[in-house]
Amino acid sequence: MILAETPRRKVVTQLVNWSHWFALLNIIIAVTIAAIYILNSPAPGSVIGTFYLFTNWLSHIGFLTFFGFIMLILPLCYLVPNVKVVKTLSSVLAALGLALLAFDALLYNKYGVHLSLNSAELIRAETQTAIAQFGWQQWGFLLLLFVVWLSFQLIVANALWQRIGRLQNRKLGLPISGFFVSCFVISHALHVWADANLYQPIVQQDNMFPLSYPATAKTLMAKYSLLDIEDYQQRKALQFNQTIKGIIYPAESVYCSVDNSKKVLLLSLVEGELPVSKSGLSNFEHHYLLESSIDNGITTVLYGLPELYHSALKSYSPLLLQLPNSMGLNVALYLNNTSYQQLGKLSTRLAKI
Repeated sequence: MILAETPRRKVVTQLVNWSHWFALLNIIIAVTIAAIYILNSPAPGSVIGTFYLFTNWLSHIGFLTFFGFIMLILPLCYLVPNVKVVKTLSSVLAALGLALLAFDALLYNKYGVHLSLNSAELIRAETQTAIAQFGWQQWGFLLLLFVVWLSFQLIVANALWQRIGRLQNRKLGLPISGFFVSCFVISHALHVWADANLYQPIVQQDNMFPLSYPATAKTLMAKYSLLDIEDYQQRKALQFNQTIKGIIYPAESVYCSVDNSKKVLLLSLVEGELPVSKSGLSNFEHHYLLESSIDNGITTVLYGLPELYHSALKSYSPLLLQLPNSMGLNVALYLNNTSYQQLGKLSTRLAKI
């Protein structure tokens, strides 16, 4: 008995093949849009962190796009008999999905959050403000932008349908899918290791992409004595991020009155000792040094901020020295002989004020 392939089955097979190539093209577009997340996030700062960022970027965005294809577009190939309707609906869904991704990327760029129930109130407030400021020109521009984007999807969908036979002969499905699957496995394996070791260049990327939930295996590793869960919790509680971004120094403008009849004396503490020869100064006996070096100790005194913020303050001049300098007062920094080499960078910076 010979079972001939029906015309309907042949069309469905072609639609399924077409939908895979259509999904691949939109994965490439989605990955390109997702570069906004990377450009507006701090760099990993290590080779392993950068490699994880690359694999996670491709695999996670590719997975989200392919999941949308499985849930929304692939069923159309089996349920809708008309080819033109399938291509049109698929183009509309792809345009809406990528527009939503672009909106989430812009939201992350401005506020550092993703589309979620937690950010719903923020989005509602911002939407009301934007709508109140929009005129017919802005609405017309947004409508035209979406029409252009939808037209692009329709053109691509038709171009892929006309070339589906040649594309299938290239046999690229297995290598491409293997590449994305490899990136997916590598990224999650790296995150399992980084989470167990609290490796910040990787862990700090957890909330970079939307709907991100990287793999962890602390419970499984603890079960087989590969991880001491109590030690892990202690290390996590004591760990903080050394990278401070976007610091504003000073937080607000500082104003003070000037009394020309009084002199200004700037004291710098070195190794916790106060100059006892100066009259009118009280000596505090219980002094604890919290800095790791003399350089950091004097920087803490000048800026009034702990050592955690010193790396972010390199481009700022100490406010404690800016004020007297703006008043035309002479400022001097006295150091003992053993501190000159350690404070060379700080002295050079102060000399530029």
